[in-house]
Amino acid sequence: MTIGERIKELRTINGITQQELADSLHISRQSISKWEKNLVWPSFANVVAISDKFDVSLDEMIRGDEQFMESLEHRKVNTNIAKIIGFGILIAVIAIILSAIIGFKEENLINVMSLIQAIAFLYMALNVNWRKINDSLSTKGIINAIIWFASLAIPQITDFVSGFINGMNH
Repeated sequence: MTIGERIKELRTINGITQQELADSLHISRQSISKWEKNLVWPSFANVVAISDKFDVSLDEMIRGDEQFMESLEHRKVNTNIAKIIGFGILIAVIAIILSAIIGFKEENLINVMSLIQAIAFLYMALNVNWRKINDSLSTKGIINAIIWFASLAIPQITDFVSGFINGMNH
């Protein structure tokens, strides 16, 4: 039985329409329809959400759909993450080279970058689908995110505090 057939079976047994399942997963009804027709596969996060909703194990959800199981093993690295990292490094290198060419002092570059970081973080925080991120984070992911955020925040906070103290002393 394919994953799409299994989803349809579970949905039907539980008396849930495609729209009701879609609403509970915060996706479109058309996505459910495509899964059930085996036109596309659901993401692994959606498979987990469906298994939780219908109280079945992941093994029960995917066993029998060899193609789906193989696709999980061969999924590409998230291309958006690869783009963020690649273009981020490229822009950083270009900014460093341009600042050296025009004689921009390193301390001024760091100040400008701190401002850009703050603006970019606020923009991202306001535009990210936090529900999807929250649903997909494991405990290890949360711990890593806390460490990452703290490593970014500590230099900014210490610079701000030392600048404030130095300003008060002068």
